[in-house]
Amino acid sequence: MDDQPDHGEESYHGTGKLRDRVAVITGGDSGIGRAWLCKKALPHMPKGASIINTSSVQATAPSPELLDYAVTKAGIVNFTRGLASAVADRGIRVNSVAPGPIWTPLIPAG
Repeated sequence: MDDQPDHGEESYHGTGKLRDRVAVITGGDSGIGRAWLCKKALPHMPKGASIINTSSVQATAPSPELLDYAVTKAGIVNFTRGLASAVADRGIRVNSVAPGPIWTPLIPAG
């Protein structure tokens, strides 16, 4: 390939708003990886820290053709609720966001 793709590894320059903050971004798993990661991260999280998970409308209104995906997202919602209750007294916030439909080439492959 003559033109190399730019994924931002070298070219991206942030605004500095998150300087001295830590973020761990995961993806591509059914959620069990998130659970193990949270278990390891919690001892290092100070009061005021946040855990933000990604869910989907499929968690509460599953489409029959996306049932396997919907089950994993429902599990993430349940995990988020349980973890939020478990760490609230430590001042750690746990939320889940459902960003809405995003078109990818994998959608028609389902």
